[in-house]
Order: sequence, then C-alpha cells, then structure tokens
Amino acid sequence: MKKFGVIMPVVLACVVFLGTGNASAHFGAIIPPADPYVTQVIKADKNGVFSYAMPRAGWWGFAALNEASWTMKDPDGKDKPIEIGAVYWVRVRDMK
Repeated sequence: MKKFGVIMPVVLACVVFLGTGNASAHFGAIIPPADPYVTQVIKADKNGVFSYAMPRAGWWGFAALNEASWTMKDPDGKDKPIEIGAVYWVRVRDMK
C-alpha cells in the first residue's frame, strides 16, 4: 500500500465480510459465530503488501487507514488529527 506514492510498510488493514446480498444487506442469512469473524485486522509486510483468502462468496471490504501528517481545526478551533486511507470492495462468487 502506498501513501502519496510512498510505500506504507507494516500498515494494518481491516477486512470486513458484508454479506451475500447487496451492499446494504449485512450478512444475509449468515450469523457470525463471534466478533472476530465480522472484522479482522491483518498486517502488511515491509513492502506494504498483504494477502487474504476470502473463504466464501459475498462482499468483502478491505480498508487501510493511517494518520495524516497534518491536522484540521474543529468547530472550537482545536487541532484534530486527520485519518486518511483507502477502501476497496471485492465481490466473491462461488464457482459452479
């Protein structure tokens, strides 16, 4: 993964299984057995690369977040950190 064209080593990426229906139908008929099955965190290597094998059909989201080097003023004028990141969605289909 890259931030402004520079490799982001050892960044954490979140993996989320949304379900088998459309993007608003959380989980469809699947009931996750525990919270770790809903959102997982994986670590990229020193080159910013991670891999993940999606175990079933459905919508899978991958998000990599990082804190920006700048801040933004809140309504009270206080500096607040900025989170930047990338998200992409993958639709996995069963092979028949």
